Amino acid sequence: MKRYCLPVDDLNVNVELKAMRSIRLRVKPDGIYVSAPYGTSPGILREFVLRNLGWIRKALKRLDERQASCGNPLSQEEINAFILRCKSRLEYWQEVMGLYATNVSFKLMKSRWGSCNPLSRNISINVRLCRYPNECTDYIIVHELAHIAHRNHSAEFWSLVEKYIPHWRSLRKRLRGMS
Repeated sequence: MKRYCLPVDDLNVNVELKAMRSIRLRVKPDGIYVSAPYGTSPGILREFVLRNLGWIRKALKRLDERQASCGNPLSQEEINAFILRCKSRLEYWQEVMGLYATNVSFKLMKSRWGSCNPLSRNISINVRLCRYPNECTDYIIVHELAHIAHRNHSAEFWSLVEKYIPHWRSLRKRLRGMS
């Protein structure tokens, strides 16, 4: 594996050459990363980054907005209050939907707002939701409960979510930092 930094426009791109078939671009909080097959020239990588500059800038903006919305680290008081509120909302939505989780856990997650194991009916909720309006928490709860009935994101799954949260698209955009 070979690593180096490639300046492109006003950006510094972290390049990693390794055994792979295509070029991959990622924007993370700690930088812009391009993975490419061995032998890919810096000129080809520079062109690739320039072609994707619009997407990179949007991704950087979303990251900034997401980090700004997180602000200070969560206090234990915030987390405890959120867990109490969320458990109450979960009980409500389980009754309304007729779908029940066997266990719910609360975690600080980096890339997900929630997760569900449909077989065990275990649901995890990201405590960072405490910094968002209650309707975002409701959307995540309904989304995860819907996975108990539908394991994937099929049309039936989204139809079930929409039955209870008709404006789920705008909430999903908000959580993804796009609005």
